[in-house]
Amino acid sequence: MNLFKIIFYRSKMLLSSPVNLIVLCCMPVMVIAFMSLLMNGTAKDYRIPIAIIDLDGSEYSELVVKRVSQKSSIAVQNCDMEEAIKKVSTGKLEAAYIIKKGFMQKILDDDIDGIVQILKSPSSLSAEIIGELISSEVIRLSSNVMAADYVVQEYVKMGKAPNVMVQKNIWQEAWKYTDSQWEPEPLMTIDYQEISGGKLTNQTNAGQSNHLPNIVYGMMISYLMFSMLIASGWMIIERREGIIKRILSLPIELSTYIMNNILSAVVLNGITTGMAMILITYLFNIPYIYFTKTILLFTAYLLSLGAISIFLACILKSISQLQIVIPTLTLASSFFGGAFINLSEISSRFKHIAFITPQYWFMQGTKKIFAASNSLAALWEILMLLIFFIVFLFISIAMLKRSRDFE
Repeated sequence: MNLFKIIFYRSKMLLSSPVNLIVLCCMPVMVIAFMSLLMNGTAKDYRIPIAIIDLDGSEYSELVVKRVSQKSSIAVQNCDMEEAIKKVSTGKLEAAYIIKKGFMQKILDDDIDGIVQILKSPSSLSAEIIGELISSEVIRLSSNVMAADYVVQEYVKMGKAPNVMVQKNIWQEAWKYTDSQWEPEPLMTIDYQEISGGKLTNQTNAGQSNHLPNIVYGMMISYLMFSMLIASGWMIIERREGIIKRILSLPIELSTYIMNNILSAVVLNGITTGMAMILITYLFNIPYIYFTKTILLFTAYLLSLGAISIFLACILKSISQLQIVIPTLTLASSFFGGAFINLSEISSRFKHIAFITPQYWFMQGTKKIFAASNSLAALWEILMLLIFFIVFLFISIAMLKRSRDFE
């Protein structure tokens, strides 16, 4: 019963503190609100503005404009030639793309050279990339036409297309079939190798789908570190008031008492994190499987933070010192640990610093879990986080037993 009593009363004390209550209840909401602003609200503001001037007005040119306009990273504006030139020259548009007269007929004639003209400013950084995107749509149409022509020729050779009407129907059917092969992804994709930590790892286009969960994880583990560390103020208070000293006279080990207090913080933060993650899955359409696979990793991470928080409370003398150190430590360790950007891949010097942060091991664990689609793939990272927990817990207990509280 001692275990459950300590967890219950410690949780009650944590929730009775206004600071802890705000951190536990309000900060997850603020994190989610910030993510919503970052991922939804600002996404449209940062789309690349371009103009597509359709001088052909044909079925094919309209299809190209429609498909390019559907790209989430591009904002297509409707304007005439004169307005487009003015906006490009003043930097209001990244570039303008002119679909020339006879666009559709030239594709049907298998003559696609120079059918789209580009107007860009010298300072443009992405005009060529978007130009390649538009070119891919032109090639898609041209490939459809070539495939349809080939199919009709074969049918004519076999005598199965006796008249123009039958040939037209075969051509349209072949065109639609060829076009459908580009969905849900292009016929040609790229597999490449990436150097990470001195090792080559295979990557695919689909690997980009993990970017959003990585953002979520980075923000959540930074919040969790702040929350777990700020909750350690009880240790400073109990040291100052002599409560820790009197623990020796109770039928409970100091290590058990501290461990139970860590578990109470882990339970509270685990509950709020779980609720936040459930809300995030619905708001941002992230599959829940991204989070269920990392439960063990999250647990090890929270335990490591609990031990680090006790260690900090042992070396600091006041709540005000704790409140000054925690934001700095959280930001620095999150930055070097790869919660925001993976600096360890930029320089080996940053990687050596990252090794001593729990955030680094957590983020590395998530990468392995999603690459292998198995929660046990991050056993080494879980072990490292548990080593953090054991080492800092052992040091903290040793410091408390040798402190003046026990003289």
